[in-house]
Amino acid sequence: MLQSLNTLVLDLDGTLYQDFTFYETYIHNLLRETDRQSWAVPFTGFVEEVLRGKKLAMNAFYRTDPVCESKPETFLLCLEERAAQSLPYEEALGAEGLLYLGDLWSVVSLLGEALGLSETGWRYRVYSATRAEMAQRGYAGSETLRDALKAASLRCETVLLSNSPEEIAAPVVSELGYGDVFRHIVYGANKPYALADALVEACSHALENPETLLSIGDHAFNDLMPVKALGGKTVWINPYPGVKEPAYDARLASTEDLARFIKGFCT
Repeated sequence: MLQSLNTLVLDLDGTLYQDFTFYETYIHNLLRETDRQSWAVPFTGFVEEVLRGKKLAMNAFYRTDPVCESKPETFLLCLEERAAQSLPYEEALGAEGLLYLGDLWSVVSLLGEALGLSETGWRYRVYSATRAEMAQRGYAGSETLRDALKAASLRCETVLLSNSPEEIAAPVVSELGYGDVFRHIVYGANKPYALADALVEACSHALENPETLLSIGDHAFNDLMPVKALGGKTVWINPYPGVKEPAYDARLASTEDLARFIKGFCT
């Protein structure tokens, strides 16, 4: 897979670093301005069950219309019934009212959508508040991964594509110590819809030979499917062994796995 690689594309959240507890903060921020603050405990337990493969189904689409239930138990039961029919990637790009559960962020986002808190300003406030608290705790990068990415940048085009806005994501990249290891960085990449445009913006010849393109990320709909559709290869990052899997060419579980994988390509 790696012998003819010319362009390496990586995601940020869940790929270059992994945070396994931010969902607790997100749920708190999601509910604190509502009359459902007492739902935080069942919501937190529900998310943990999702990550064990016991509730919902990761790497599947769910309807985002509000759930009108007054008790958390019945609310969450109704949420599980919102699974949508499986869609081909190209058709899914044009579908409305659906959310792909591709990572932990999307799971907590689905809770907000189902509560009817889908207004853009509200979503951004919850997201920003959660990011601010994550920043206070700090981000820890991997020296091994940093060295591997530097070595990869000497051999091929390395591109970081993040859907997060620059004002939020750039400080994270800097604190992780990855600010100078990529040849190209694009924030607000609008994956999957504008992934190809973002790639060409970053590196004009990236799609000239798509078979030499490799995308590594944790969100299959955002990071893997669009590159596979272009003719490239994919590596899925997933630390949760019990969840439903998407299609991929290789699978890794951690940032240390990722460092070893990239180092193997460079040696």
